[in-house]
Amino acid sequence: MKYWGYNWEAFKITTEDDYVLTTFRVTENKNKTVVPDPSLNPVVLMQGFGCDATSFVDPSWGHFDLPLPLSLFDAGFDVYMASNRGTKYCQEHLTLTVKDPEFWAFSWAEMGLYDDVANVKFIKERTGKKVSYVGVSQGTVQMFYGLAKLEYAFFADNLFTFAAIDPCTIDVNEGTRLYEEGLFHFADYGIYVFGGPNWK
Repeated sequence: MKYWGYNWEAFKITTEDDYVLTTFRVTENKNKTVVPDPSLNPVVLMQGFGCDATSFVDPSWGHFDLPLPLSLFDAGFDVYMASNRGTKYCQEHLTLTVKDPEFWAFSWAEMGLYDDVANVKFIKERTGKKVSYVGVSQGTVQMFYGLAKLEYAFFADNLFTFAAIDPCTIDVNEGTRLYEEGLFHFADYGIYVFGGPNWK
């Protein structure tokens, strides 16, 4: 954020299943002139697989222009950058540690049912407005799952729009060991998160 000349604040948000997430809100641009336009709905961005909120503004990712969340902020949106459980800024839990295998026993389903819900709920309570959600890759899949399960129970009253950027798919080739009999069998091989404590 400093590279681009913007400031932020961080919020700790606890999910219904006790994960503690860190979500960043853009607060100021380099001109210190933009404030959220009250006619616009707040926006939360959820990152793709293997990334966290910082991916949206990382200059090493080859942004040719201003990154999306900062462009949205300059357009008058109240912008939040979220991260999922297990990522760099989201390795807290009320009762578990990252050394506990149970901490890593989650999938995109839990991210959609709990992480997305926690972020949308927090932002709506903070702003009083329905939230626009921008998902990238994994961020799209988890919201697809969340909508499939909670469209009327939660999202209908709290979600304004959903933009699915780079919807994620899985290439299941013949002989791919992890996907021989279906998707998401990582836990069967003792893998709960890529790069986690039991990755090797």
